[in-house]
Amino acid sequence: ETKTSKESKVIIFPNPSNGNFTIETKEKQTLHIFDGTGKIVHTENVNGTTSVNASHLANGIYTVCLTGTGTPVTKKIIITR
Repeated sequence: ETKTSKESKVIIFPNPSNGNFTIETKEKQTLHIFDGTGKIVHTENVNGTTSVNASHLANGIYTVCLTGTGTPVTKKIIITR
């Protein structure tokens, strides 16, 4: 018996970003952006191709976590201006 992974592919571009970036997902998910201390600094729902405006965030490296029906996906985004 073969198990198939339901992990969804997530693409974030551009990265590095000026705070405005696009995220592509295969399903409706909740996006959380965490700062270096682990505090949630941005949350929104994404579905398919979504433009995210996180330009209120300071320059730095952030952790992007997507949760939905499958396995949570974690990526990094660099914000620089």
